[in-house]
Amino acid sequence: MRQDGSWYIFSNSQSVPSSFDAFCTSHQPELKTSTSAQERSVSSESSSRAAAVSATSVVAVVCHQHFFFASWRQGLRARAATVGLLFHKSLRLSMVLDALML
Repeated sequence: MRQDGSWYIFSNSQSVPSSFDAFCTSHQPELKTSTSAQERSVSSESSSRAAAVSATSVVAVVCHQHFFFASWRQGLRARAATVGLLFHKSLRLSMVLDALML
């Protein structure tokens, strides 16, 4: 540590400011005021990719909902058929038992 409160950097003799404010003011980024054509094309490419991801997400949700509804409907039909078969079988068994009891 130096007399002024800064530290030595091992790669050379420059020092690192000890206070955070001094460090921030010495390393401020430059503000860009204009964009190049390449940056605009990258931006439009990013926008088109974001739009494509959004569109495919919407299609996936619609397809998933359709498949879920169709599966739910088939399951409901299978349950109704199973309950109907069991009820019919129980009625036949009760009629056979009633015939045997008479």
